[in-house]
Amino acid sequence: MLFDELEFPIQPTREVSCNGVSHRLKPFQAIIWLSVRPQIKDLPAAERARLPPDTPQIPAILDTGNNSTLSIQEAQLRPALDESHWRFSQNCPRYTRDASGRGTFIPKLWADVWLRADNPPANSLREHRIQLGNEGINFYPDGPPILGKHIDRFAWERLAKAHKMNMGIEPRLETIPGPHLPILGLGTLCRGNVHVEFRCEPTRLTVRVFLAPQPMD
Repeated sequence: MLFDELEFPIQPTREVSCNGVSHRLKPFQAIIWLSVRPQIKDLPAAERARLPPDTPQIPAILDTGNNSTLSIQEAQLRPALDESHWRFSQNCPRYTRDASGRGTFIPKLWADVWLRADNPPANSLREHRIQLGNEGINFYPDGPPILGKHIDRFAWERLAKAHKMNMGIEPRLETIPGPHLPILGLGTLCRGNVHVEFRCEPTRLTVRVFLAPQPMD
């Protein structure tokens, strides 16, 4: 089922706004609109399966070379997600490497992603929930990760010891700049059984997003 069809002309390039900051997309760079919702254990299933209509939409760059779920800065997420609902996988921060090969531990936030259709066909769904379960999303704090909040202190000591033994380098908790726009990786789309079709032409990029048939209730 076709969910969304997006076109990105090479000239003029498109501008998108994230948390009030305008970003100009590069040629052949595709974005997917989404929302982020916290995983709240005590929330009834019917509430978890519903997206409040006032939930902010966030533009995310679709990165087919990224095997993770979603990477996002704290500043980009704060307006869209009530901080009182933030829960972190304190025992299992994600070890990740950037394009330079530099490795670091990033806090993992328990959250699910909702795809939001920007150009849906008639009578089609306008949002689609993807449950990330234990995967969560990569959370780049405004400052260094805080022990006891983002990462458990004893878990960090264990991870740091193992990392130094295996890599010969003692890891540090430091401020890591997150992506200028959120990055949506294939880990999210695969968990949601989402099919993506690209049509690449000299003057434009077209991205079509399909949803697999949904089971009947």
